[in-house]
Amino acid sequence: MKSCRITSNEESALLAIFSFLRFPLIVLVVLCHSFMDSVMGNAEVACFANTSFVLSRVIANVAVPCYLLISGYLFFRNIESFTLRQYGEKLQRRVGSILVPYLFWNGVVILLFFVGQTIVPELFSGNNTRVCDYTLLDWVKAFWRVDGTMSPINAPLWFVRNLMVAVVLSPLLFWLLKNRVVGAIFNVTMLALWLFVPSIEREVVWLQPKFYFFFSLGAWFALHKVKVPKFRPAAIVIAGVLFVLAVTAIFFRRGRVGVLFYESALLIGSLLLMYGTYHIVKAKGWTVPAWLSQSYFFIFVYHYIPLALLQRVAVKFLKPTTNVEYFVIYFASFAVIVLLGVGLFHLLKRLFPKFTAFILGSRA
Repeated sequence: MKSCRITSNEESALLAIFSFLRFPLIVLVVLCHSFMDSVMGNAEVACFANTSFVLSRVIANVAVPCYLLISGYLFFRNIESFTLRQYGEKLQRRVGSILVPYLFWNGVVILLFFVGQTIVPELFSGNNTRVCDYTLLDWVKAFWRVDGTMSPINAPLWFVRNLMVAVVLSPLLFWLLKNRVVGAIFNVTMLALWLFVPSIEREVVWLQPKFYFFFSLGAWFALHKVKVPKFRPAAIVIAGVLFVLAVTAIFFRRGRVGVLFYESALLIGSLLLMYGTYHIVKAKGWTVPAWLSQSYFFIFVYHYIPLALLQRVAVKFLKPTTNVEYFVIYFASFAVIVLLGVGLFHLLKRLFPKFTAFILGSRA
């Protein structure tokens, strides 16, 4: 029987795939947040609404589970016994790599809201409390979970918030996952809670089963040095067909069943993307230019508010009414934010290299 343990060459290839995916996945994250449901109003553009839903809320949304798998694998890679010293070292490193960027970029958005609410309040209307009226509790919520949402004020940073909690809980996760069978049972339990008890996702946002299923699955692969399954074209075809069926079913079933189809599409799509990318990129030897890959974290932390503002301004002044007009705004705003992010990152890196490294957790 062939060994199921990953070899050093196979792990090197896997790490190269992780590096390759950084930029494509962040492009998908921006596309996910390009969905224009908040600015469409009552426009009768069913073709645009349904197509952009599939592109942004289903296909692009598989990026988040992929990032979780990668994060879990990288965090627990090369850990044989999780000592108190190792735990302290990991906590210390994460202060600079995730806590500092988390505080800084939430603070940037608070500043943008303050300026925007003062100068152009019509573009910052909504349910947000005015920054000048913040109480102590409002400040805490801005950095943890804003009322009516599942996120801090810089919404995409919910991922970093939950990652910080996972780091704190990592000794417990290690204890659960170090045994192959117990770890598998834990992952299946998280999967079942995610798919069949969706209320947990909103009630305890920093302990979401979906988050811990994918993060722990990556950790389980790392701890037990499990190799990626052999490439089988039939598996790609079957998973692709199931993904298409799940996406199609979303439009025919509403309520809890529809949500189950939606979550199933994310599960299948994310695993298919990781499996397919690993084998295809490994075989073809594809790479992403370093100047693009280096910008992924800056695009992640900066894009959300500029994208929302750009779309609001475009809709306000262009007054789109047709499917084509909405598609133009949708794709153009997405492209502008990605390209602008790449340019701004390299400009900041060139002018203020130390500062840029500090606010991006040494990712510059």
